[in-house]
Amino acid sequence: MRSPAMGMPGARLRCNVAREPRSSDGRYPMRQLAVILFALLTAACNQEQDVTGSTPLCPMRSYGSYNPRDMNQCVAACKSCDHGNTVTCTTACTLHGAR
Repeated sequence: MRSPAMGMPGARLRCNVAREPRSSDGRYPMRQLAVILFALLTAACNQEQDVTGSTPLCPMRSYGSYNPRDMNQCVAACKSCDHGNTVTCTTACTLHGAR
């Protein structure tokens, strides 16, 4: 006699897959715990503080007549205020419209 694993037509293999136990109300408590834990870990990843509006203040304090469209002033302000290097500051200033 052939076993179902040997390709007998019409025979089905039964899988003994461990299933997550349900609570009495039909819910999956481990799945809910995993979702809550994932949400908390994801929320904790963003440690960077958004300080809106503080970037233009530094160049204005450092340079009397700061013009963000002037490439030389923009790169110098970026280097001193944002701690960038020439390449990244030139790219940032170009994207902001400096020439």
